[in-house]
Amino acid sequence: MSSFTEKGLVLSATPFKESDRMIRILSRRRGVISAIVPGAGKMNSRNAACARPGVYASLTLTLSRSFHYVSESQIIESFMGIYENIEALTAMAHVLEISSDIAISPENANDIFPYVIYTLHALSARRKDYRLVVAVFEWKIMDTVGFSVDIIPPKIPENTSYVFSFSSCSIRSARCQNSNREEVALLPGTYQALLFIRNASPEHMFSFDVTEDILEQLIYISRKYLCERLDKKYCKLDLLNQKPF
Repeated sequence: MSSFTEKGLVLSATPFKESDRMIRILSRRRGVISAIVPGAGKMNSRNAACARPGVYASLTLTLSRSFHYVSESQIIESFMGIYENIEALTAMAHVLEISSDIAISPENANDIFPYVIYTLHALSARRKDYRLVVAVFEWKIMDTVGFSVDIIPPKIPENTSYVFSFSSCSIRSARCQNSNREEVALLPGTYQALLFIRNASPEHMFSFDVTEDILEQLIYISRKYLCERLDKKYCKLDLLNQKPF
């Protein structure tokens, strides 16, 4: 049996057989790896802690009969703050679902990895509105994997208005606006936020705040653009809008 050690983020964990867990791991070097954590369903399992979505760990994997098995694990970051808040927990599930869908190659996995990690850090710290954290992640991650929007540079005078076009995947001067549902007139702060996020490094992409009206526009644009480009409706966050009675 061959073994190797890999650092990775657990994207998902599902029951497997009687007391095992099947996990999917986002790795910078190898892309997404599926592995079995023996006995993870038992309270006294030494590797149970790594069989939880959102855990960043160093894992020793052993290949046996075409399956990877976790033989040793060491938690690097548990992001426990996320598990103390239902909004952060739901947002993490949304982020991990997107990450799982777009990490289709080791190259993609390596590109998105730091952005996913810093997003979980932001959700765990809970110093920013989870809605802003998610919108920033969605916009940044689409640009990272090649779904870039053509953004016209800031113009003089500074009061120039801009529109976002879903059909042409572009942000341009409002004087070129067409009257259709595929274009959104951007608030000045929204344009600046989208431009900032595109140019920001992983550790700085959450270092700003916005007003509620700008946040709502960011949420609308980032979610709609994400769903259209990936041809999938991501609806986990909709659960937070449902009334309990």
